[in-house]
Amino acid sequence: MSSATPAGCFHDALKATALASSSRQLNQPDLMIQAIRLYGKAVTGLNEALQSPVTRRDDSVLVALFVLGLFEVIAARPSQSRPANAEASCHPHSEGGLAMLQYRSEVMVNGNIDKVILAFFSFVALSECFMTYPGDFLLWSKLRTLTAPTADGPCFEPLLCRAVEFKIVGEEMMIRNGLAAGFTTFALLQSGMRSIEDLKTVAEH
Repeated sequence: MSSATPAGCFHDALKATALASSSRQLNQPDLMIQAIRLYGKAVTGLNEALQSPVTRRDDSVLVALFVLGLFEVIAARPSQSRPANAEASCHPHSEGGLAMLQYRSEVMVNGNIDKVILAFFSFVALSECFMTYPGDFLLWSKLRTLTAPTADGPCFEPLLCRAVEFKIVGEEMMIRNGLAAGFTTFALLQSGMRSIEDLKTVAEH
């Protein structure tokens, strides 16, 4: 992180997440109360930082948003009745994080931290493709429209992206009970077979 003086929300987010983690590991509810207070302070500080054209370009603000997402994952209570959701389970602020990465790209602020966070969100989007209901690819859709010097779209090999896109098209066909735009049944089968053969080749080598 290149910030000479990290934003206050960064420190509060780190402390809140560390306390939440300790509370869960040590089974100490009092620590969670402290963590939630710091979380509220960090969210307020983050909102203030995002209002300024100067501070919202700071690396520490991006990291604060990322860490606050981790806090929410740690602090959340598991629910058997809640439907599977990779974004909520892995990082509740993935969409906001992608929007910030896009903004940073537009104002020419890109660094190693952007690459690391983009890679993390790419894995969340990939998980979402296999955890959510058929046809629910919201995060992947947002990710593939991202344009940045660090990467255009998901941080994966083109072959893996092809396989995911094949899954998306196939599920769209099932949901609509018809062919996806620009695809015939034969073309879709050909695309799937090519992806399978290419994945097999990579796995064997």
